[in-house]
Amino acid sequence: MSLSLSNGSDFSNGSNMKKNNNMSTSLMSHDSYVHFQVDRLRKKDNLLKVFAFLVILLLVLLAIFVTLYFHTVSKYATDEEANGKLVCVGSNCNLVDPDEQKETCKTKECVQISARIIDTMDDKVDPCDNFYQYSCGNWLKKTPIPDSRTRYSRFEKLSEKNSIVLKQILNDLIKKKRNASTPVLQDAANYYATCMDTKGIDVVGDQPMKNLVQKLGSWPVTDPSFNGSNWDAMEALVTVHKNISQAPVFNLYVSGDIKNSNENVLVFDQSGIMMDRESYLQNSTFHKRHRDAYRKMMKAVAKEMGATEVSLKYMDDVFEFEKALAKITMSVLQRRDYRLIYSRMTLKEFAQKTQIPMDWMLKFVNKIFSETGSKVVETEEIVSFNTKYVGDAYRLFMALDKKVQASYVMWNAVKVMAPVVLGKYQDIMDEYFMTAFGTKDRQPRWETCIGSTLGAFGYALSRPFVEEVYDKTAKEMSTEMIHAIKEVFEENLNYMDWMDQKTKSYAKTKASKILENIGYPDFILNNTALEAEYKGLIVTKGQHFLNYMERRKYKNLKNYLKRGKPVDKSQWGILPTTVNAYYAPTENKIGFPAGILQWPFYDKSAPRAVSYGAIGMVVGHEITHGFDDQGKDFTIAGNFDTWWTNKSTTEFKKRSKCFIDQYSKFKLFGRNMKGQQTLGEDLADNGGLRQSLQAYRNWVAIHGEEKQLPGLDLTPDQLYFLAFAQVWCTAYRESAAINQIENGVHSLSMFRVIGTLQNNEDFSKAYKCPVGSTMNPSKKCRVW
Repeated sequence: MSLSLSNGSDFSNGSNMKKNNNMSTSLMSHDSYVHFQVDRLRKKDNLLKVFAFLVILLLVLLAIFVTLYFHTVSKYATDEEANGKLVCVGSNCNLVDPDEQKETCKTKECVQISARIIDTMDDKVDPCDNFYQYSCGNWLKKTPIPDSRTRYSRFEKLSEKNSIVLKQILNDLIKKKRNASTPVLQDAANYYATCMDTKGIDVVGDQPMKNLVQKLGSWPVTDPSFNGSNWDAMEALVTVHKNISQAPVFNLYVSGDIKNSNENVLVFDQSGIMMDRESYLQNSTFHKRHRDAYRKMMKAVAKEMGATEVSLKYMDDVFEFEKALAKITMSVLQRRDYRLIYSRMTLKEFAQKTQIPMDWMLKFVNKIFSETGSKVVETEEIVSFNTKYVGDAYRLFMALDKKVQASYVMWNAVKVMAPVVLGKYQDIMDEYFMTAFGTKDRQPRWETCIGSTLGAFGYALSRPFVEEVYDKTAKEMSTEMIHAIKEVFEENLNYMDWMDQKTKSYAKTKASKILENIGYPDFILNNTALEAEYKGLIVTKGQHFLNYMERRKYKNLKNYLKRGKPVDKSQWGILPTTVNAYYAPTENKIGFPAGILQWPFYDKSAPRAVSYGAIGMVVGHEITHGFDDQGKDFTIAGNFDTWWTNKSTTEFKKRSKCFIDQYSKFKLFGRNMKGQQTLGEDLADNGGLRQSLQAYRNWVAIHGEEKQLPGLDLTPDQLYFLAFAQVWCTAYRESAAINQIENGVHSLSMFRVIGTLQNNEDFSKAYKCPVGSTMNPSKKCRVW
């Protein structure tokens, strides 16, 4: 469940063999079909600098005007007003006594931060009517969704900034303007340069892909001489698993066992479809459009590879088989319940339960792991996350005609390879995304290659990235916040009268023992360790297709080699370049990479009210994940094993239902949010915001109140809630919003703001929202 930057070249989904060993919960979902558009950023750089200077100058003048205005009002106030009546200035009146005006911070940094906040908000909107629009209205008005994207948020905007930094690093390495402190960095630069050589890729054309298809066992769709009697289904499945990192029919990989999180085991799971489950099965306009676009793209790719009108019928058969698999897969909501999907048994028992012949199973698994030097035996214990699916999918596949079997398996390989070839194939993919998801242009090539290079050499690139952007004060500040917010969480448990003492006591201990990763893993600064991380990954200049396929095969083999070894819990869940944060329940660990420790999440010059509202809420969000509807069932050691009493569990579910009902009423584009599906993230948002505010108030109690930002007539609490909301400013295309509603575990951004604040009494007090207003309903939900 972790998150990373989307790679435009990776045209794959849940059937992708590569899996993250940490079952982590991330702060923000990224639509699989999001593409990036930042070509204009550098062209506008000079204009933006001029504009920023003018904005800052204007704000300084405004601050002077406000100061003068207060001085004039105070000077000419009546004796009665001067002796106790309160003077109200501005549309958002805070009723501040002019004789007790807070001192204003007039430093350049304060002016800049204030300018950023003001430039994002729309103070013409009543904050008690729609706080999201009040906080983000101006940003939404002036920030169009880039043509190659389906949505655009402040997460993506920061990701663009990080991508530009990485682009400069790689270009400097290529031009020898930057020293490659380790050969691995030069390999990364060569990989990127080869990816950027579109002329060279076009000259090579699709022949490498056709050669690989032939090597994999041929494709009836393009090979009229295909002989089913000579085609071995098992060999084809194994080769696509190992070499392409795709998992047709069902998935097989290595991961930590959630019930024994120190042990790496074989894991079987559902797989085999490219679209989301609902797009195969539902008949809404959105799903039909996606389905039709996919079928058209399938045939267009096949035709480009040489299929005839007659042989194209096999692509219809492939689609129908994928649809049959979709029918037997579990939904996103079902898969959130580990009790429903998890089982552990020997391989022999698994073969018996799935009714897959033992000799076939044993042979298949050992072929997959043939390069690891370790044989799999029938008594080896494995984990399955959908045992029934694996057996049913196997039988459906084996019942197919061999030509359809081969067509399906080869399509799993081709759909990954085709986008890498470019040319006409890229045009086909562009049309697919535009039709299905409403994009208007393709992702810039350089950003596609950044994503692909990160996929290959992410930790190597993280070293120069951290050197360029990471403010080391961020670690000190984040550590301070983590400890402060953990203390608040533990303290608040004392007042949770719905929990019994036994559950409270364990929860306190678990919270106190949450580990943290901040910034980056230390090994990226060590040449020996970094080179060991990429030992065996070969980059060939001028051979992008080969490099890309080698990368996928290499990642797979690294995963296979973990089998039977202890889980390395020092590993990170996401790359340091990522704009996200996470909680890993199997490690009881939270992570905040360098990529997110920048504005609007963090700035060392920002008032603590802003910092606690932005990155502080993120910290609280991740801590609360340890006690959401999934995380609460993991122990301190990271094992899936309920430590809650029946009484506390019943009370937890009762209070959770309030959130499910609340969020299920939120609607956009005619579709309601799925409150049960988003429950974990909604609980984390609500709990995180409460805890971070209390931690901020504790900080003020020790250090005293901060100076006010210029041009912002806001109390510290008001500023705190505004900073929180502005992190979530997001513009959606209809397709992206619907896709997130249907398949996401996060509520849409506007509802993350509105829903969380509707439940927060401190927010209503800060903005003086009357009971019954949109932002202050009488009924409020709370768990943490």
